[in-house]
Amino acid sequence: MRALVQVAMAGWLAGCAVTPADGPVPNGPAIIYIVDQGWHTDIGIPVWEMSGPLASLTSGFAGIRFAMFGFGQRRYYMARNPGSGEMLAALFPSKSAIRMTVLRTSPPEAFPDQEVILLQLPQSSIDRITTRLWNELARKPDGAVLRLAADSMDGSVFFGSDQVYDAFYTCNTWTATLLREGGLPINARVVFAGQVMDQVALIAAVQTRRPPSQHRHFTSTVTCGVPGPRNRSPGSPRRTSAGGLCGSRHAIPGGVSGIVTKA
Repeated sequence: MRALVQVAMAGWLAGCAVTPADGPVPNGPAIIYIVDQGWHTDIGIPVWEMSGPLASLTSGFAGIRFAMFGFGQRRYYMARNPGSGEMLAALFPSKSAIRMTVLRTSPPEAFPDQEVILLQLPQSSIDRITTRLWNELARKPDGAVLRLAADSMDGSVFFGSDQVYDAFYTCNTWTATLLREGGLPINARVVFAGQVMDQVALIAAVQTRRPPSQHRHFTSTVTCGVPGPRNRSPGSPRRTSAGGLCGSRHAIPGGVSGIVTKA
């Protein structure tokens, strides 16, 4: 069943190239990181740039520097060892979850084997992204955020989301939508991680006036973000795919020193 699901996913590759949206590229002193986890993308936000109610989610964690946010199909995302049933369910409209992973180090240090791209933004862009993220969290009847579960092994907390997950609104669609909310000229009609990372690399190149290749640790040999063999520069770490569908669980390569458990 797993092979059949992955073949079905690969069948969408025909004609799936994404053209970046037109528009000015914002720039500023604030930063965020976009991390490619294989099939999945996360957004990393420094805690000192988080304002408004979203910042309350990081209270109680010792030594936190960054919060990583990702989106996924709830059943699949929260399963430690998802099987074919979870993979198949993730293709159809279903409930979703937002995962927050807290770090006491930077995303490049916590994820040395993953592709990580830095974007420089005005604080107003970060505020719009965090506001959109907060508004997508599901609420309990009393108005409190719906907290689903916590995982002390990798410093993550799962929250319910009101956004419906399906094969055409994946974690990568969600990432692109948040970036677009922050004023970035990104096409949010994406499915795969590579479709996001290609656009993010171009935006980073415009911001720094350096070629996109200088913002990327790896160059995929497969189009549209399907994980495959990567060409590595000499001395760069080998990248391992997270595998599976959007939102698959992964260990943080930085080890326990890179994550924070709640005090």
